[in-house]
Amino acid sequence: MTTAITLSQFEQIDGLLHNLQNRGDLNHSAMTRDAIRSWMMHDWLLTDALVDVLGLEAVQAFPSAEACAADLVCRSLTGNIEVIDAQVAA
Repeated sequence: MTTAITLSQFEQIDGLLHNLQNRGDLNHSAMTRDAIRSWMMHDWLLTDALVDVLGLEAVQAFPSAEACAADLVCRSLTGNIEVIDAQVAA
């Protein structure tokens, strides 16, 4: 797995993980295509962001995008993955 990510990437993944975890339950009485698409969108966006940062193979090593993002956030906060501020480094 990667050893460094940018602050922007960390903030994006952390925010998408927060949105996914707070999206609420799927309302089974409103099972329209748009409702399902809207509910699933958080998972899709998070998966796309993780693949951009880590690569598909690394993301597929986890049972879900949520588990992968939680691992990345936790490892970043504990210093196992370096978070680089691209603006300061430039």
